[in-house]
Amino acid sequence: MASPIAASRAWVALNPLVGDDTLFDMLDLASDRNPEADVRPLVAITLDEWANWMCDGRFRHPWGDGCRERLQALAKAHAGTAIEDLVSRVMVPDTLEGARGAYALLFGSPEAAPEFEVVRTEFPGVYAVRETASGSLARLEVIFGVIAEAEPSMVDALRAIHFPCPGVVPAP
Repeated sequence: MASPIAASRAWVALNPLVGDDTLFDMLDLASDRNPEADVRPLVAITLDEWANWMCDGRFRHPWGDGCRERLQALAKAHAGTAIEDLVSRVMVPDTLEGARGAYALLFGSPEAAPEFEVVRTEFPGVYAVRETASGSLARLEVIFGVIAEAEPSMVDALRAIHFPCPGVVPAP
């Protein structure tokens, strides 16, 4: 992650280290758009999911001391990347409105959706969603429109980061 990783060579560089189908699908989309594009922001999206949204129990081996913090630091280095400039297509517009619309579609229509708040995270193309009544949290990625509910053991920490004051949405 210290040096650029070209989309055309990312499979060779990352396959021995990472077994994540979504990441490799994103790398394909980046390679389609520009084979020489630096795909580290796409790796950052995956690192964000692992380090910030998944509990340790999901991994074969426990996290070593400081591992989560190192992953978070690597991912933060690529905050602010315009995802739509990196990949050949996205499923959800990389805007608050796009993220709101995608989440509302889970319920069939905006009218059927519960009241919720959406904030852009510091990671490229990633949004946090909090349902107001239940307090449940979800993570939305714009590339594939992936929405994943936060694991219960991670909710308090994620709420403190993305929604520090209930009912008050942080500025983008």
